[in-house]
Amino acid sequence: MGLVLLDVTFRAERAFGVRVPRDWHERLDIRKDGDDATLAQYHAFLLDLCREQGVEPPRESWRVLLGLVEDASGEANFGPETRLIQDIAP
Repeated sequence: MGLVLLDVTFRAERAFGVRVPRDWHERLDIRKDGDDATLAQYHAFLLDLCREQGVEPPRESWRVLLGLVEDASGEANFGPETRLIQDIAP
């Protein structure tokens, strides 16, 4: 996984107040063989972590996630169907 995706994960931990497990990519079933998760799936995963860890997610959590992805990647115009590996961290 690329450095951008690692940066996104660190930023998500801070913004959502959760601890993202090291095997998070396995929980989303991301593989190097081309199978990829969407940004919407990653958002749902973060919300699940909030529930599991007893943390209130940030208000407008989708916008928060989009902002941190844009900051980490230096690009914009991401949406729910954006692929984590293909589109954000190729």
